[in-house]
Amino acid sequence: MVVDEVDRHLWRVVDAAYDRLTCAECGGALSRGPAGCAACDRAHRYRYAAIEVDRPGVPPGNEHALRVNVSVVRRPYGISAKEVLGRRLSLPILLDGHLPGTAQAQAARAVLDKGGSAAEYAESFTASGGVASAPDRETDARPGPSAVQRPSGGGNPSGEAVLGVASWAGPASGGVGRRAQEGSRRSCMVRR
Repeated sequence: MVVDEVDRHLWRVVDAAYDRLTCAECGGALSRGPAGCAACDRAHRYRYAAIEVDRPGVPPGNEHALRVNVSVVRRPYGISAKEVLGRRLSLPILLDGHLPGTAQAQAARAVLDKGGSAAEYAESFTASGGVASAPDRETDARPGPSAVQRPSGGGNPSGEAVLGVASWAGPASGGVGRRAQEGSRRSCMVRR
Protein backbone atom coordinates (compact mmCIF):
# COMPACT_ATOMS: atom_id res chain seq x y z
CA MET A 1 0.00 0.00 0.00
CA VAL A 2 1.33 3.46 -0.87
CA VAL A 3 1.29 5.41 2.35
CA ASP A 4 0.76 8.86 0.86
CA GLU A 5 -1.27 10.52 -1.87
CA VAL A 6 0.05 10.11 -5.41
CA ASP A 7 0.16 13.87 -6.01
CA ARG A 8 2.85 14.27 -3.34
CA HIS A 9 5.42 12.15 -5.21
CA LEU A 10 7.43 12.18 -8.40
CA TRP A 11 5.80 10.20 -11.20
CA ARG A 12 8.75 7.79 -11.36
CA VAL A 13 8.32 6.92 -7.69
CA VAL A 14 4.60 6.31 -8.21
CA ASP A 15 5.37 4.17 -11.26
CA ALA A 16 7.93 2.11 -9.29
CA ALA A 17 5.50 1.69 -6.39
CA TYR A 18 2.74 0.49 -8.73
CA ASP A 19 5.12 -2.16 -10.09
CA ARG A 20 5.63 -3.50 -6.58
CA LEU A 21 1.96 -3.51 -5.60
CA THR A 22 -0.49 -6.24 -6.56
CA CYS A 23 -4.01 -5.36 -7.65
CA ALA A 24 -6.53 -6.97 -5.29
CA GLU A 25 -9.05 -7.21 -8.13
CA CYS A 26 -7.10 -8.80 -11.02
CA GLY A 27 -3.90 -10.03 -9.33
CA GLY A 28 -1.56 -8.19 -11.72
CA ALA A 29 0.77 -5.28 -11.04
CA LEU A 30 -1.37 -2.35 -9.91
CA SER A 31 -2.36 -0.07 -12.82
CA ARG A 32 -1.27 -2.62 -15.45
CA GLY A 33 -4.22 -5.00 -15.32
CA PRO A 34 -6.64 -5.63 -18.18
CA ALA A 35 -9.00 -2.93 -19.40
CA GLY A 36 -12.09 -3.05 -17.25
CA CYS A 37 -10.28 -3.85 -14.00
CA ALA A 38 -11.73 -1.00 -11.91
CA ALA A 39 -8.80 -0.86 -9.47
CA CYS A 40 -6.18 -0.79 -12.26
CA ASP A 41 -8.20 1.74 -14.28
CA ARG A 42 -8.37 4.03 -11.23
CA ALA A 43 -4.66 3.62 -10.41
CA HIS A 44 -3.74 4.33 -14.03
CA ARG A 45 -5.73 7.59 -13.94
CA TYR A 46 -4.07 8.55 -10.64
CA ARG A 47 -0.68 8.07 -12.31
CA TYR A 48 -1.10 11.49 -13.94
CA ALA A 49 -1.61 13.26 -10.60
CA ALA A 50 2.01 12.59 -9.64
CA ILE A 51 4.62 15.35 -9.82
CA GLU A 52 6.54 15.77 -13.05
CA VAL A 53 9.94 17.50 -12.91
CA ASP A 54 12.28 17.86 -15.89
CA ARG A 55 15.62 16.19 -15.23
CA PRO A 56 18.61 18.54 -15.19
CA GLY A 57 20.41 18.69 -18.51
CA VAL A 58 17.55 17.60 -20.78
CA PRO A 59 15.39 19.74 -23.08
CA PRO A 60 12.22 21.03 -21.42
CA GLY A 61 9.40 18.60 -22.12
CA ASN A 62 11.62 15.51 -22.21
CA GLU A 63 10.31 14.24 -18.87
CA HIS A 64 6.69 14.72 -19.97
CA ALA A 65 7.33 12.82 -23.21
CA LEU A 66 9.01 10.05 -21.22
CA ARG A 67 6.13 9.90 -18.75
CA VAL A 68 3.49 9.65 -21.48
CA ASN A 69 5.43 6.99 -23.40
CA VAL A 70 5.97 4.90 -20.27
CA SER A 71 2.28 5.19 -19.47
CA VAL A 72 1.24 4.00 -22.94
CA VAL A 73 3.70 1.10 -22.92
CA ARG A 74 2.65 0.01 -19.43
CA ARG A 75 -1.10 0.20 -20.16
CA PRO A 76 -1.62 -0.20 -23.93
CA TYR A 77 -5.36 -0.98 -23.82
CA GLY A 78 -7.27 1.05 -26.39
CA ILE A 79 -4.07 2.23 -28.12
CA SER A 80 -3.18 0.97 -31.61
CA ALA A 81 -0.35 -1.55 -31.88
CA LYS A 82 1.55 0.84 -34.14
CA GLU A 83 1.27 3.66 -31.59
CA VAL A 84 2.45 1.41 -28.76
CA LEU A 85 5.40 0.26 -30.90
CA GLY A 86 6.37 3.87 -31.67
CA ARG A 87 6.17 4.81 -27.99
CA ARG A 88 8.26 1.77 -26.99
CA LEU A 89 10.91 2.44 -29.64
CA SER A 90 11.26 6.08 -28.62
CA LEU A 91 11.93 5.29 -24.95
CA PRO A 92 15.72 4.82 -25.36
CA ILE A 93 15.93 8.15 -27.21
CA LEU A 94 14.03 9.93 -24.45
CA LEU A 95 15.93 8.19 -21.65
CA ASP A 96 19.15 9.33 -23.28
CA GLY A 97 17.98 12.93 -22.82
CA HIS A 98 16.81 13.77 -26.33
CA LEU A 99 13.48 15.23 -27.39
CA PRO A 100 12.26 14.73 -30.96
CA GLY A 101 10.71 17.73 -32.64
CA THR A 102 7.53 17.59 -34.71
CA ALA A 103 9.38 16.88 -37.98
CA GLN A 104 11.40 14.06 -36.41
CA ALA A 105 8.34 12.48 -34.80
CA GLN A 106 6.40 12.65 -38.08
CA ALA A 107 9.30 11.12 -40.02
CA ALA A 108 9.61 8.32 -37.47
CA ARG A 109 5.87 7.63 -37.59
CA ALA A 110 6.05 7.49 -41.42
CA VAL A 111 8.71 4.76 -41.11
CA LEU A 112 6.35 2.71 -38.92
CA ASP A 113 3.42 3.35 -41.26
CA LYS A 114 5.49 1.87 -44.10
CA GLY A 115 6.38 -1.20 -42.03
CA GLY A 116 9.95 -0.12 -41.25
CA SER A 117 12.15 -1.81 -38.68
CA ALA A 118 13.15 -0.56 -35.24
CA ALA A 119 16.58 0.38 -36.64
CA GLU A 120 14.98 2.38 -39.46
CA TYR A 121 12.72 4.06 -36.91
CA ALA A 122 15.68 5.17 -34.77
CA GLU A 123 17.63 6.24 -37.86
CA SER A 124 14.73 8.41 -39.04
CA PHE A 125 15.29 10.78 -36.13
CA THR A 126 18.79 11.69 -37.28
CA ALA A 127 17.94 11.60 -40.99
CA SER A 128 15.21 14.21 -40.51
CA GLY A 129 17.43 16.76 -38.81
CA GLY A 130 18.22 15.11 -35.50
CA VAL A 131 16.63 15.48 -32.13
CA ALA A 132 17.03 18.15 -29.52
CA SER A 133 19.91 17.04 -27.37
CA ALA A 134 20.52 17.50 -23.74
CA PRO A 135 22.45 20.70 -23.06
CA ASP A 136 26.05 20.29 -21.95
CA ARG A 137 25.66 18.99 -18.43
CA GLU A 138 28.71 20.97 -17.28
CA THR A 139 27.44 24.33 -18.50
CA ASP A 140 23.67 23.91 -18.26
CA ALA A 141 22.39 27.17 -16.83
CA ARG A 142 18.92 25.85 -16.02
CA PRO A 143 18.23 25.68 -12.30
CA GLY A 144 17.55 22.32 -10.61
CA PRO A 145 13.98 21.03 -10.70
CA SER A 146 11.60 22.93 -12.96
CA ALA A 147 8.73 25.13 -11.88
CA VAL A 148 6.87 22.19 -10.36
CA GLN A 149 7.52 22.44 -6.65
CA ARG A 150 7.65 19.37 -4.46
CA PRO A 151 5.37 19.63 -1.41
CA SER A 152 7.12 20.03 1.92
CA GLY A 153 6.95 17.31 4.52
CA GLY A 154 7.78 13.67 4.11
CA GLY A 155 10.36 11.77 6.05
CA ASN A 156 10.18 8.15 7.04
CA PRO A 157 9.32 8.07 10.74
CA SER A 158 7.87 4.56 10.58
CA GLY A 159 11.00 2.83 9.26
CA GLU A 160 9.01 1.10 6.50
CA ALA A 161 10.62 -0.17 3.32
CA VAL A 162 11.34 2.73 0.98
CA LEU A 163 11.46 2.68 -2.81
CA GLY A 164 13.78 4.81 -4.93
CA VAL A 165 13.90 5.54 -8.64
CA ALA A 166 17.59 5.99 -9.47
CA SER A 167 18.03 2.36 -10.54
CA TRP A 168 14.90 2.54 -12.71
CA ALA A 169 16.21 5.57 -14.59
CA GLY A 170 19.56 3.93 -15.33
CA PRO A 171 22.96 5.54 -15.74
CA ALA A 172 22.53 6.38 -19.45
CA SER A 173 19.67 8.74 -18.67
CA GLY A 174 21.47 10.62 -15.95
CA GLY A 175 18.76 9.56 -13.51
CA VAL A 176 16.92 12.29 -11.68
CA GLY A 177 18.40 15.29 -9.92
CA ARG A 178 20.04 14.84 -6.53
CA ARG A 179 17.29 16.74 -4.70
CA ALA A 180 14.63 14.66 -6.41
CA GLN A 181 16.44 11.43 -5.51
CA GLU A 182 16.64 12.45 -1.87
CA GLY A 183 12.97 13.39 -1.84
CA SER A 184 12.07 10.13 -3.55
CA ARG A 185 13.98 8.02 -1.06
CA ARG A 186 12.21 9.57 1.86
CA SER A 187 8.73 9.99 0.45
CA CYS A 188 7.44 6.86 -1.29
CA MET A 189 6.91 4.10 1.19
CA VAL A 190 5.40 0.71 0.60
CA ARG A 191 4.31 -1.48 3.44
CA ARG A 192 5.35 -5.08 3.13
